[in-house]
Amino acid sequence: TTEIYTLSLHDALPICLSELQPFLSRNGFDFEKAAALADEGSARRYWRVQSAGGSAILCLDHPFQIESSDFVQIGRFLKKEGAAVPSIIDLDERGCLLLEDAGAESLDSLYRKDRQAGELAYTAAIDELARWHRMTAPAVVAGRSFDFDKLWWEMEFLFARLDRLSDRLQRDLRPSFELQMFLRSVCEHLGKSEPRVFTHRDFHARNIMIPDPSNPQRIVFIDFQDARMGLPWYDLSSLLYDPYSDLTMEQRRHWLDYYRSITDRRPGEDGNRYYLQALQRIFKALGSYLFLTFEKEKPFYVHSIEPALRRLEEIVLLGHFPDTVFLFVKDMRTLHLDALQDLAQRIASPA
Repeated sequence: TTEIYTLSLHDALPICLSELQPFLSRNGFDFEKAAALADEGSARRYWRVQSAGGSAILCLDHPFQIESSDFVQIGRFLKKEGAAVPSIIDLDERGCLLLEDAGAESLDSLYRKDRQAGELAYTAAIDELARWHRMTAPAVVAGRSFDFDKLWWEMEFLFARLDRLSDRLQRDLRPSFELQMFLRSVCEHLGKSEPRVFTHRDFHARNIMIPDPSNPQRIVFIDFQDARMGLPWYDLSSLLYDPYSDLTMEQRRHWLDYYRSITDRRPGEDGNRYYLQALQRIFKALGSYLFLTFEKEKPFYVHSIEPALRRLEEIVLLGHFPDTVFLFVKDMRTLHLDALQDLAQRIASPA
């Protein structure tokens, strides 16, 4: 009963099992039967806990204050709106949250196992996404936006990762000045474009759960606490160009057309913003994968780098973007990817 579980990768607050068990016991759960869930990019930690009546998800979050927690505020708002998100069963001021279990099957894994069921789930996810985009956002979301500063910060984050890796690998991965200026102009354009809608912000296939694979049209969205206002194309391109998924170009075009049909957004009415947003969004994802792999030393994220680069190549071609963008992405994949994978292997298996 004295084993320590760390709440955070940094600024950690340890909790002993003797302190944690009363929180679980009052809801009929036992930590001794808990199973740790996969470590993702955030500092939060998750376990699946069991009771006689079923399972739930234990989340440990730090720092945490109930009245100012984005997860709690946005989760309660979405639940009140009838959105497909997990219920909060219980919580306390230490950052212990007990959540409805949305199951172990994510959209990407279902799609790989059963293409027909996966297509039904993708359609349901886009239907639900369109509904989110029609919601009036609460103050915690309405007060923040994918404006130029936020979008450009995400690009600068990527540039900083590439700069560090250039020094570490003794090869030049840095984007050219022309590419940086092009991406800056993209962020300027997207940052002032309309309409602004309620945006999930991390809308990819591993954040869409299928509680019952025999009923793939029932979906649950998780990891929504960073929601903010943005263009509708942010979420949609995040899903359709998700490096975790196996969609083809034809399928991406199909669901883009489907989203437009259910939202009355006609092709061409917003210029090229869908592909501009997809470009910015997947470059942002690439920066996250590089950071998590090489700076947080989570080498399994290296497997997402190549698919992210391939998605970017398609986006550049369909968006008719400058050659400087395509050449950077192509060089990253053909000239530098092996070195990145070798470095990740050394991190995973230090001598």
